[in-house]
Amino acid sequence: MIPVLLNLKGNLEMGVLGRVAVECHNTLANTKLCGAPDINPILKRNAVFLLAQTTIASGMVGIMSVVVGSVVVHGKFIGWREGILVLTVPMVTCVVSAVLNYGLIVSLILLIVKHSTGEDGERIDPDNIVTPLAAALADFTAIGCLFLAAILLDNHVVLSIVCFLICILTMLVALNQLEDTEETNNLFTNSWFPLCGGLMISMIAGIVLERFDKSHPALHVLLPVQNGVVGGVVSVAACRMISERKAKARRSEFVTLTGSVLLIMAVYFISTWALKLIKLHALPALMLAALIQTILMLFTCGPVVRYAMYFEWDLITFSLPILTSISDALGGLVLIGSLLSSRS
Repeated sequence: MIPVLLNLKGNLEMGVLGRVAVECHNTLANTKLCGAPDINPILKRNAVFLLAQTTIASGMVGIMSVVVGSVVVHGKFIGWREGILVLTVPMVTCVVSAVLNYGLIVSLILLIVKHSTGEDGERIDPDNIVTPLAAALADFTAIGCLFLAAILLDNHVVLSIVCFLICILTMLVALNQLEDTEETNNLFTNSWFPLCGGLMISMIAGIVLERFDKSHPALHVLLPVQNGVVGGVVSVAACRMISERKAKARRSEFVTLTGSVLLIMAVYFISTWALKLIKLHALPALMLAALIQTILMLFTCGPVVRYAMYFEWDLITFSLPILTSISDALGGLVLIGSLLSSRS
């Protein structure tokens, strides 16, 4: 449940919050105003959109967990009490963490777009920090909420049923509050394709990586950090392309983002070596893996954004889930390659 839940939640929140950052920045940049009336409709529309998608997606994860737990793990259908718990926990986790993350990130976005200016007097674009922070915060709050929900709802059937009904009610209210426009309907409908596509990519990569877990335990330490850093950088690059309506990164951005990844990963790899989690002779291969993943993903941003432009889909909703899922799968492959080469 956890990998699937984190993949869906991260992509949902990163996509919605990335769109909020772009829309708020563009609105204030175009109007040169800081009044709340210009931003409130954007915040309300995206909050309702996030709640509707989150409740539906988490319900899908709960149903899938019940089916997989019954058929694959136990070989028979689990009891109805356990089924209610497995169905309710992901929904409560996603709804609570989505509300927390949205409130925190939106507050940061408003602080940036309203009260910060660059040297030329223009407002600073919040894309640089919003998308990677949203991805990291989504994982952190999801795991915390999942842990608390599992503890509080375990052996409390009535409370689980009440929480499940509250989540269903939240979904119905959010769906009812969605703007009945062609743009919103297309956005809500088309967003499921990249989400499910990203989920399938992550599932296939997980099956491949499972074969190397026991022989390469360092993957558990290295992979989440490297994928998080590269995924955040790729999200920043994609949001910049989208906000500027261009299909490739500038050379200066390419060099800056790649250098940032290498610097962060060098510090992390050296730290893991100091803690005796990896061998010293593996450092060059690991740095090369991080470099390869970053370069390939920055080159991948352009085709994915162009593809979304060609079909006139919402650029953020389509691009970010696909890019982060590809980055996660690629990160696992290049890390496995680096660990195998350092052993030989």
